[in-house]
Amino acid sequence: ISLGFLNKSYITYLEAKRFYRENEELTSVEFDNFFDVYDKLEHELKQVISREDKNPSLLHSRLSQFQQKFENINDLIKVMQNAR
Repeated sequence: ISLGFLNKSYITYLEAKRFYRENEELTSVEFDNFFDVYDKLEHELKQVISREDKNPSLLHSRLSQFQQKFENINDLIKVMQNAR
């Protein structure tokens, strides 16, 4: 089940990254950082699932980083919407 949700998340990630690359007006280091952090989180999550890791402390760290970048992206989107 976990891998199924991870695959759905990855498909959404790929679509978001494609949309980002096709829309130059969105170019921002915040988006680049978000995608980089997602890559690291996704990799760590795969490791935890495949090893059935009982101490996923690095995963928690990656998740916290991802959540912060997600908030940064939401703030940036609000600024971009207000600038229209």
